[in-house]
Amino acid sequence: MTHPDEHTLELIAAGSKSLGDLESSVRRHLAECEHCRQLFTEIQDYYSDVADTFQKQSGSSEDLSSTVPVRSVSSPRSESIEPRLQVVERVSPYKLASRLIIRHPIISSAGTIGFLALLGLLIASSIRTSARDTNPSYVRLNPQGILIEVYNREDQLLWSKPSLDVNEALALQNTHQRFAEILNMTGDNRNEVALALKLGGDTDQWSNGTIRLLDGRGQVLTKIHLGSQISFGGKQYSDDYTNRGIASVPAAVAGERLLVAAATNFRSPCVFSVIDSSQRVIGEYWHYGHLTSPTEAPDLAGKGKSGVLLIGMNDAADSAGIRFPVLLALDPQRIHGTTESFASRGFGFPGSAAEIAYVRFPLGDVVQALNERMAAEVINSLSKERINVLVSSKSVGLEFVFSSDLTPVEVKATERYILMHERLRKEGRISSVLDRAYLAHIMDGIQFWDGKSWKNERTLVSQ
Repeated sequence: MTHPDEHTLELIAAGSKSLGDLESSVRRHLAECEHCRQLFTEIQDYYSDVADTFQKQSGSSEDLSSTVPVRSVSSPRSESIEPRLQVVERVSPYKLASRLIIRHPIISSAGTIGFLALLGLLIASSIRTSARDTNPSYVRLNPQGILIEVYNREDQLLWSKPSLDVNEALALQNTHQRFAEILNMTGDNRNEVALALKLGGDTDQWSNGTIRLLDGRGQVLTKIHLGSQISFGGKQYSDDYTNRGIASVPAAVAGERLLVAAATNFRSPCVFSVIDSSQRVIGEYWHYGHLTSPTEAPDLAGKGKSGVLLIGMNDAADSAGIRFPVLLALDPQRIHGTTESFASRGFGFPGSAAEIAYVRFPLGDVVQALNERMAAEVINSLSKERINVLVSSKSVGLEFVFSSDLTPVEVKATERYILMHERLRKEGRISSVLDRAYLAHIMDGIQFWDGKSWKNERTLVSQ
């Protein structure tokens, strides 16, 4: 998501319910973005600093605060998170209001409606938070303690569990592959926590490809192993799979969410699984070539409904034996039973009805000269207007920009690509000139699968 504005952060700090589902998205963003987390901490500190002043000004002897054991949350100013619980004072609404009086005397003395409304909001917030909220809101990774930590919307630590491989978690984060997802699968307003990481104490034989669902107390509800022994083109593959990211999308039943997960057998094959409120896999989409980073797209390829974007590589190879980077748009609600991609047939399953768009990226003369494999690696940004995808090999990268309906907009060369192009040109291995026409030519090489053949213009998969 984009960076939230200060007003949104202030509403969260004040305990407002007006943001709805947006609050969980913002809190997940805060767990990943140091700049926004620092700003949010400053806003919280702003409210917190005036509490003592109000008590001195009012002369009240009544203790309006409550103390609860919570885990301290790291900010850019703290070096690590202590592994023990601390007793932290919860600031009362009267103290919060007093800060506004002291720092904004003109507003308070005028007795504005806005001030009175804020005071009422803070009082209501106090009543609402008098009991500890045990509903998970966001997950963050604590590299210092090698812990996966789950917090509620009040930034209180609900539980933490050790990760067996913090490097794997960091690698997933750095490539925008989500290792955790907070979702309400059953529509009962009680969130589940889905984890795609090995946990301390795991004894599963293939724990790398297992999704764990936990509740607000940290109790494991179920474990779901992704993938199976399978054959493609006559070659057999084991059931040893590795998680490549998870996400959630709206289910057909109002209020419920589907959990979706990608897992690969080394590089190929790959399975994209859909898990519903029964906490079982209800559908699989098989693809030859790794697919990673499932990402919810609110307006799937301009179709007006939520879906999932996936990136990676097609290893099935074309008629010339070339493997190529890809971007897929899938509708998880249409994945039932065991199916396979129309663009990588060979498993022996029915073709999937879930493919909305299937995009093939061109390689270009630089990658061909280097004889390197190229894959779609990262969805750099996703908004209502743009989708930016980084496609790279071991040595170079290009950023492809699409509109929200997957119409190509432009291609940008990374610094590494520019330097390598210059070097190969000097060595006489390529003759092209890297200019606007060069990048436009690469963009013209983008192809779309229509279900039967590749098209040079934007095309959706016909079902």
